[in-house]
Formats: sequence, C-alpha cells, structure tokens
Amino acid sequence: MNFVKQIMRTLFRLIFDAFHKMGDLFNPKLHSKKMRVSNIIDGKKLHNKTSVAIFVIYQNGPIPFYVKNVLNILNSLHVNVVVTVNDDIGSEQINWLVENCHLCILRKNFGRDFGAYKDAIDILDLKSYQKLLLINDSLIYFSKNLNTLFKNFIDSPRMLVALTENFDRFWHAQTHFLGLDKNIFLSNKFKKFWSEYRPFNSRPHSIVNGEIKFSRDVLSFYAEDREVYYGVDKIIQAFSVEDAFTEDGSRVLLDLLPDMGDERSELIEFMNGRMQFTTDSDPKTIIDLEKIAINRSLAAAEKINSSHSLGLLAPFVTSTCILKRDLVFRGTFSLNQIGGAFKIMRVDYSEAQNAIREMVAKGSVSKTNLYFRLKASCGLV
Repeated sequence: MNFVKQIMRTLFRLIFDAFHKMGDLFNPKLHSKKMRVSNIIDGKKLHNKTSVAIFVIYQNGPIPFYVKNVLNILNSLHVNVVVTVNDDIGSEQINWLVENCHLCILRKNFGRDFGAYKDAIDILDLKSYQKLLLINDSLIYFSKNLNTLFKNFIDSPRMLVALTENFDRFWHAQTHFLGLDKNIFLSNKFKKFWSEYRPFNSRPHSIVNGEIKFSRDVLSFYAEDREVYYGVDKIIQAFSVEDAFTEDGSRVLLDLLPDMGDERSELIEFMNGRMQFTTDSDPKTIIDLEKIAINRSLAAAEKINSSHSLGLLAPFVTSTCILKRDLVFRGTFSLNQIGGAFKIMRVDYSEAQNAIREMVAKGSVSKTNLYFRLKASCGLV
C-alpha cells in the first residue's frame, strides 16, 4: 500500500511540475538575468580580505535577528558579503542591508535560492578570492557560538565545508550553508554548471537539477576532502564515550530525535527497560547494546533529510544552534519539542522567543487544505 502511495505521489509531482515548468518557459525571467535583477547597489562594507559570502535572503517584513546575526558576524570577520534579496522587501530594509554588505542585488522572486546564487555568481568576479560561502536564510542562525562556526568555515583547510549533507536519493551537500575553496569555484566544472543552470521557479527542479546535480557534477570530485559540521559521524563520536550512555544522556537523545519508526521505537524500548537491564546485565553489555540502538537510530535519521531529522540533535552536540526554519511547518518536530530543545541548548531567550513566534506564524502543513497537503507530501512546496 505504501509503495502504491509513493508511486501516485511521484506521478502527481512529475505531472504537476511539468505543467509548472511549461508555464515558466513563457516567462522572460527564466531566460534573462536582466529581467530577474532589478538593481545592483554598492554596499558600505568593503573588506580587504580574501573571502566572499553570497547570502540569499527572502523576507516579507523587518529584517529578523538571524539575518542580522549572519551579517554582523561576517563583517566582524572581514568577509565581503554579497546580499541577494527580493526587491519588494521595502526601502527601510534595503537601506539597512546596504549599510551592512559589500553589494546588494535586488531581484524578482524567481528561481528560488539556486536562481539567486546563479545571478550573484554571474555578477561577481571571483578570481580575487580564496574562499566562497553560499548561505541562505532558510536557516535560523542563533548567536550561540555562531562566530566560532563561521570562523571555522572560513579558515578550514578543507576544499569543501558543509553544514549538512543528504543521503536521500543521492549524496549531496546541502547548499543552505556551504564553504568552497578557490580550487572548486574557479574550476571549469563549477563555471560550466552555473552557466548552464536554468532557474525554473520549481522546488523539485532546484533540488534535482540544482542541489543534487551541483554535487554530482562539481562537488563530488572534492568530496573526499570535505567536512560536515552537522554530520552523523560527529554525533556518533559524541555518544561514543561511556559517560554519554547515562539515563539522562540517552533521554536527551530521545528528546532531540523525531519519530522515525522502528529504529527510534527500538531505542525507546531499550530506555524503558534500562533499569531491568541494569539489574540483570553486565554494565559493558548495557553500553554495547545501547550503542547499537543509538547507532541504528542515527543511521535511520541520516537516510532521511538530515537537516530535519538531525535538526535538533546536531546543534546540541556541536554546542551551536542553526535550525531549519520549517521544522514545525513540515511536521518534523512540534512547537513543544522545539521549545524544550531551546532550553536544553541554552540559546538566547529573546532569540528563542522570536524564533517560536515565527514558527507559529508560519503554521503547519497539517493545518492547511487538502490540495496544499498533497503538494507538500509530493515535495512541491
């Protein structure tokens, strides 16, 4: 039955997306950067450094704290920031961005984040830089240890640094936060990909022909020299010491993992029976059994979209806090789970309250109409 549902969803996605892209073919914004980019404004922040960040922003109101956090930290690290933002954001917001960036690209909301990356890369002269960051505001960047994380991205000796990676369908580094060495972004493969990429206004297209294809055609050649900050290996390492396998430590793990079916149930059953195991079993046997249960749970989480499934656990383990903005919207976690995680991670109270308010305002897919829920389940929104 599940297999049939999956087939039906795939067919619906392919048919719906094909019609959507057919409409885009008649939109001049697809074919012309001049039709997408309405203005390019020189910013007030110019740093004589060798790093540049392309920061894609889409907002409908005042600049939120997490966008300000990113810009403040990048400027403090003397990184030239190129902001690409929807041109209807408002003059007050544009003026603030211009004061806090190197270059501000105003563009129509067309082509999603990958379209914005494409336009910025086409406008920029990257030859003078050693490091390129690709960042967007689909993430909430809390201030906790954020300066250290950005500094590590910039100073990393690795060719490729990613916040998260995804093993769903094919391996790909997720492009909401990437650090690239000049050997990547000055390569012919990189230039060829971006010159040929067509910025359809389609989520499946930006994932399959954008993010996945970018990793397959470009980043995979440098993948052996990569570091993933929110990778499952770091979480396993954090839980590899015996001190982690206390009842409190494992309860934290359960609080920060979403429902993943059998693997998480196995871990819950183990935890519920822990006291009996403690009485009847050797302590080393308990730890070994729990390691197996935890590793199975993390492996299952990794096979899903890890930026969601490990969206609370990875920040906790790394003592930072960068979260996807749609964790509640897509039903990965509840607001209560998010609130509890903020307490466990000890994030700034004001930032936590603002983030929760935004999540409440965004709502949840489960509360929308049937047609929207169908599109969401098929990956169209």
